[in-house]
Amino acid sequence: MRGKQQPEQALAAAERAIALEPSNADGYAVQGAILRRVGRPEEALRSVEKAMRLNPRYPASYLGTLALAYSMTGRYAEAISVLKTQLLRDPQSVPSYAFLLMLTASNGPRN
Repeated sequence: MRGKQQPEQALAAAERAIALEPSNADGYAVQGAILRRVGRPEEALRSVEKAMRLNPRYPASYLGTLALAYSMTGRYAEAISVLKTQLLRDPQSVPSYAFLLMLTASNGPRN
């Protein structure tokens, strides 16, 4: 049995982590993932973009969060572009291929 999801507590924990170490990119990336999950994609975009600025060698997972947030805001072309970049960095990401296929099929082919 899974525990209850407590997104507000998770968000508060991410904010505390950022307050303690404001230059830690992962704190912003986690905050962005939580914001996306609670339906606040614009804030998620800002948080993940900040994480990417703080760590120019960010992991490909940051791009997955970014793509999901873009799609939630209706910015499908940007989501598709980000997913293509993510797949260049992490070609084994099956969920990213599936998401790219879904976005491409529902929004027409993109270059």
